[in-house]
Amino acid sequence: MVLAFLLLRVEGEHIYSGKDTVYHFVAGLGLFLLFLAFLLFTVASAYLSKKLSAVNAVLLGCLVLIVSRLTWKIVISEAGMDNWTMLLVVPPFIGALSGSILTLAGAIRFLLKKTSLQPH
Repeated sequence: MVLAFLLLRVEGEHIYSGKDTVYHFVAGLGLFLLFLAFLLFTVASAYLSKKLSAVNAVLLGCLVLIVSRLTWKIVISEAGMDNWTMLLVVPPFIGALSGSILTLAGAIRFLLKKTSLQPH
């Protein structure tokens, strides 16, 4: 994700001239790397929601949601909305989605475990 932001920063700070195909490629590569980070975090959170116990998945999901909220507050106060720094709002969204997946999957597993009929 850091490499994606570095590439997008290079493209965003570039002063355009006649031949900018390299910078268009750099911007596309940066956006592709952001998409790969999104997929990686989503798959990792789905895997962890299944691998961890239900309570631990909920706790980890809540922790990720808190961190993404704090990151959102920092980014919104610091990022300029007119250049490449606008893309800094992407990590809090990725964190919020990952935390939601962990929290919801863990909570559903916990509720299903508690409400299922168990033989005595």
